[in-house]
Amino acid sequence: MHSEWQLQEAKVNLSKLIKRAASGDAQVVTVHGKPTAVV
Repeated sequence: MHSEWQLQEAKVNLSKLIKRAASGDAQVVTVHGKPTAVV
């Protein structure tokens, strides 16, 4: 399973995003609705 974050959300909640990724849940960062990066 994965979670999607808009870029602005990811910037504001970077610590939360990293913690979720570290627990094994892939985090997808989107730009203009398109998947751009996976953590």
